[in-house]
Amino acid sequence: MNSAEFHHPRQPDPGNTPEENRLDCSTAPLDVAPACTEKSTPAATVYLGLGSNIGDRLSMLQRALDALGILPGTSILRCSRVYETAPWGYADQEAFYNCVVALRCALPPRALLAALHAIERELGRERRVRYGPRSIDLDILLYGDDIIHLEGLTIPHPSMAERNFVLQPLQEIAPDLRHPAEGLTIMDMATRCTDDGTVLDTGHRLEADKGHDSTVLPALFAILRSEDVVADATEEENRQ
Repeated sequence: MNSAEFHHPRQPDPGNTPEENRLDCSTAPLDVAPACTEKSTPAATVYLGLGSNIGDRLSMLQRALDALGILPGTSILRCSRVYETAPWGYADQEAFYNCVVALRCALPPRALLAALHAIERELGRERRVRYGPRSIDLDILLYGDDIIHLEGLTIPHPSMAERNFVLQPLQEIAPDLRHPAEGLTIMDMATRCTDDGTVLDTGHRLEADKGHDSTVLPALFAILRSEDVVADATEEENRQ
């Protein structure tokens, strides 16, 4: 893609000490998996937004976290509390449950996106109405300090500054993290955000050691280690 831009300095996240970049469970104690060991891609600290407003929302978020925990070269660092939030962009639907998860991930961005889409499909996501109801929604918010403009993939997430349901849980686990393009801390962005949508702390937390879903996760395990995901990762690396 001639118009693609891909910048990845791979430096520790601004505002975090090296120890914090390695592991911080102070806000949500987790049983963290072993650190990434893949050699093909330097591991990055990645922030994902999780959301659900169909069925058992809390259970769906938990199943998504379980799936993230088995991604190749990935470990869960920390997770925000779960927030109940007003719909954004399409009002005629149920309230969402949202949270933000920090990962240490060695998958390249495009391969990570493919893996997230695989998880969404396995958990019943159907893309019918833009901003409409969904069983699960997994968004890449930040990928280290990278600024990425590829077809179908923009990082940092282009709408995160406009969304309280993203900024509030992200602020909980990384208030001093700086947006690589804006230069503002997440705390500053949350303060400046004009989104007046309701964001209520439910008090719920997801558990990284809760155990894998007996029906969905074995299928995910096979999908996420499939030739398609590996080929996607290799193709991304060859572009750089």
